[in-house]
Amino acid sequence: MAIQRMDHVSVVVDDLEAAIAFFVELGMELEGRAPVEGPSVDSLIGLTDVHATLAFMRTPDGEYPEYHTSADDLSFITATSLGGSWEVVRLATAIVQTDRRYRNNYPKGEPRLGARGLLEDAARLGMFWTLNFSDGNHGLLDIAERSRVPFWSILEGARRLEACGLLTAIDDDEQ
Repeated sequence: MAIQRMDHVSVVVDDLEAAIAFFVELGMELEGRAPVEGPSVDSLIGLTDVHATLAFMRTPDGEYPEYHTSADDLSFITATSLGGSWEVVRLATAIVQTDRRYRNNYPKGEPRLGARGLLEDAARLGMFWTLNFSDGNHGLLDIAERSRVPFWSILEGARRLEACGLLTAIDDDEQ
């Protein structure tokens, strides 16, 4: 799956000044900084008493009239809004890193999900969709988008199907 577009990237670094200098040398501009702390940041990161500083960098070609930044209105930079943005990035990254392709080991005939103790959760976990599209070409994200079943449900269903021997995970270099 190739990246079609990337609008935001978050990078955690040990040395913020060195990271800013690195990205400035690549041609980016520092737009601003914002400290974040508080319960919403703590719960997002899973630690207590988090105090961090964020740096906002912009690429020189990233100027679009319809794009608004914190420079327009600094009230946009709040721990809650940053936390929500970070959560979206974290989930998207987790999905991309977890997405994988499978091959159905028994593509013809009834998979006998009831006999394997899987029938009760089959619809909720998108197991029929996963079995149908596990041809080595479709990833779990493809299946989730097509079936409109949440990715994490599809992933859980695929793991259960794999544990029962109905699916085999495909390496990226395999077809």
